Amino acid sequence: MVLRKVGLTILFVMAAVAHLFSQVDLTRYFDQSAIPLINRSKPLKIEFKWDMDGKSQARLNECINYLEEENFQLALSNIDTFVNVNYKMWVGHYYRGQCLMRLGRFRDASIEFMLVTKIDPSMAEGHVALGEAYEYLTETLKAKEEFLEATRNNPKFVYAYYKMGNISLTAHDISTAVSYYKKCTKVDPKFPDAYMALGIISYFNDKKSAEALTYFDKSLQTDSTFTQAYFWRGMSYLENDKKEECLKNWNKFIIRNPRNQFVKTMRGYLYAELKNFDAAFSDFRQVLQNISVNENKFQGAQTPLDKRIDLQFASNYLVKKGYGLREEAFANLKAGFCLMIMDRDRDAMNYLQKADRMSTSPAIYLLMAIAYEHGGVHQAAFQYYTKTLQYDNDVFDAHKKRSIYLSEIKQWDAAYRDIDEMLRIQPGTPVAFKLKGQMESSRENYSEAIQLLNRYLATDSTDTEALRTRALCLSLSHQSKEANADFQRIFRAPQTEQFYASIVNDLSTLKDTLNLLYALKSFYTKFESLNAFMEISKILIAQKKYREISNEVADLRAKIKAKESASNNQYIRLDYSSAKSGLTQIEGSIAFDQLLYTDALNLFTNSVKEDPNNFESRYLRGKCYIKTGNIKKAQEDFKYLAEKEYKDAPQLYAQLSK
Repeated sequence: MVLRKVGLTILFVMAAVAHLFSQVDLTRYFDQSAIPLINRSKPLKIEFKWDMDGKSQARLNECINYLEEENFQLALSNIDTFVNVNYKMWVGHYYRGQCLMRLGRFRDASIEFMLVTKIDPSMAEGHVALGEAYEYLTETLKAKEEFLEATRNNPKFVYAYYKMGNISLTAHDISTAVSYYKKCTKVDPKFPDAYMALGIISYFNDKKSAEALTYFDKSLQTDSTFTQAYFWRGMSYLENDKKEECLKNWNKFIIRNPRNQFVKTMRGYLYAELKNFDAAFSDFRQVLQNISVNENKFQGAQTPLDKRIDLQFASNYLVKKGYGLREEAFANLKAGFCLMIMDRDRDAMNYLQKADRMSTSPAIYLLMAIAYEHGGVHQAAFQYYTKTLQYDNDVFDAHKKRSIYLSEIKQWDAAYRDIDEMLRIQPGTPVAFKLKGQMESSRENYSEAIQLLNRYLATDSTDTEALRTRALCLSLSHQSKEANADFQRIFRAPQTEQFYASIVNDLSTLKDTLNLLYALKSFYTKFESLNAFMEISKILIAQKKYREISNEVADLRAKIKAKESASNNQYIRLDYSSAKSGLTQIEGSIAFDQLLYTDALNLFTNSVKEDPNNFESRYLRGKCYIKTGNIKKAQEDFKYLAEKEYKDAPQLYAQLSK
């Protein structure tokens, strides 16, 4: 299930986790829905009459049961059958909406909940469900109106007030959020969610707060089965260095939520901090097994995802080979594994080296190779992958890694022999075709690379790294139509900011203006990247599309002004001078391209005033001074930039000084 954040921001939780566990990054191990935030993960229980026919009752009951078991696709299948027969019954639309919500289909869910409110406008739960769908769609004003409507329909419906508090908390309006949560405690003193939310606010105001612990205690006193509060009470105990108390609370959470991989990972970290590496290894291994990643996603770039795939394979191999080791050596091996999960590779290596001194085992060498690789000690990593294979030539991952290292030093025949070994161990494994395709691309054998990547992408058409390599090969082979199709697929998929930046660089090198503009616009839309917007403006100015870029600049100025008006909020401390300077620079560039040098000069000067570190505006102003014959002023700008070694400013200054 892929649910977006609602209420308390994920970043707050990550900041707390990083503070507690030496800046660790848990985000690679779980999706956001696993974090016990302030919104309930299960649908509200509603009352309705079971006055439908027997078969329909069975379908509805199955849906509710599957929802409880988090088998959302089967739940949806059953409720679809129910709704087809009982379309005018609101209960079917309500539960179909809940299924769709948990499958991440928020727009479809909102349609179902709208039908609920039309069939029974007075049903408060229907308005709350619709409001929650709007929350996930980030349509906050609509969500707020639905929650308010729920309170009007039922002034004693505590959950609606609670949702209003969550909306306020999301907007960082803490005082209003607290007011709503306190209202909840008056409307229903036994409503545990509100006490927990008040505790979370106290926790983030002061992590050692006794008040926070009091609220968490109160939450659990009202409902001892309210598991989210166990997580937060554990966090509070941990901040107060009461690790054993924290462990007790997280154990209670996990007993009631055994499939929650986030808290299980947190407990693994805690066990490791307590030096209980056996228990930590058990938790980490379960997490890796339950959220396993397809090995075909491997990129060979020491990314967090690569490390996760490495450790996923290593955990299984360790169990397979580790039990033949001496007990003390196996204990050190498990400790090293746990510390690698925690990104403490240097500490991990100390334990692995101890194990190495006690025993001879490919499991030890494989873990040492992974630790050296992700620690950046690649020569040692290569040696230990080779040593692993000397003791066990059937280690698929060791052949995979060694083939990549060999390709990097252009020992192609040896690299291909390792790929052949991969295919011997796992016949037809797609990742072998992917790796060989990337190698052929590096050798500029584009036709062979395309054929191999075609074979790989037939098994996984969503792998954007493989699509990217194929697109570049197609473009360099002058197959522009096919290349364009791959680039379009890449841009439609969710990508990281770093990925967009790198693909923009590729397209710039290829001088593929059409796809470059599309990529930049996607980059800007998804990440509000000013750098992307600046590059877009250069292309549009070169195409003489002055009005289009001027309208975009005006829209962006309006957005910045709106954000600045919110800057009085204590949670927002943002400086927009750099962004405003960039927009003024674009306006100056438009005037410069139209040969309006005086206007351009004034705009570049304003841009430099807005941000003295905007070297590009100073550079362009120097060019304007040259065009208007003011060589002395041009010298001043290029002298300043020459000292910064910006672009060709040293050469321009030297020419002007002759």
